[in-house]
Amino acid sequence: MELTFTLANVSWNRPKSQYKQMVHEFLNYVKNPNYNVEESTLTLQNKIASIKQLLKFKLSLLPIIFLVIFITKKLTGAESVVWDKNWTNYLMIVAFAPIFEELTFRYALRYSKTAIAVMILMVVWLIAKFTIKDNQDIAFIVGITFSLIPVIRIAMKPFDNQLEKQWIRFFPFIFHLSAIIFGLMHLTNFEHINNYFLAIPLVSSQFVSGYVLGFIRMKFGLIYSMGLHAVWNFITSFPILIMLIAKLF
Repeated sequence: MELTFTLANVSWNRPKSQYKQMVHEFLNYVKNPNYNVEESTLTLQNKIASIKQLLKFKLSLLPIIFLVIFITKKLTGAESVVWDKNWTNYLMIVAFAPIFEELTFRYALRYSKTAIAVMILMVVWLIAKFTIKDNQDIAFIVGITFSLIPVIRIAMKPFDNQLEKQWIRFFPFIFHLSAIIFGLMHLTNFEHINNYFLAIPLVSSQFVSGYVLGFIRMKFGLIYSMGLHAVWNFITSFPILIMLIAKLF
């Protein structure tokens, strides 16, 4: 019996690696955000493995992002804001910022009365932070808003079902808006900007993070987006950690 070898006998469709599968799924999600995507049946190990692939994806973009930021700084005269390198500020970056920013920008992606109320509180805090200089005034405004959270929930209750339907209906817009505002907010990390429109690429890293973290929040849950956010901030601030440890000796 003679075998005839042809190209048809060869399978060229190799299975995709986990990395390619996860990146492909993420990019498709960005094109068409889906409210009902949560993976509640995956094991913790599988969730972490998937999140690691998205971390690798963002790390792979760093050379391009650094080049974009370098060029944009030259074009706009922007400079990174200099902040005190101490343990308090370091912990704010690695621990507090991921929790605060995820509550502000990702918690309410999945509708609930509490999530909306907390988002309102966080937005009020952000506005107060950048418009009011007196810390006591900021604390007073935030305190008043925090006390109103139960009132906001009660006020929303009669419209809860209708609001949830509209939230789901407009979810793609809400998802993109969340990621974009998250990125633009980080323009405050720079100063001496002579053209804010041209300066938008300065926050290209935060735009990517906004979409990645939003995808993770919807697919795996808020705790996982907080976790990746903290890991990312730890990686990018690692040189500061080394410097702070060196000061101890």
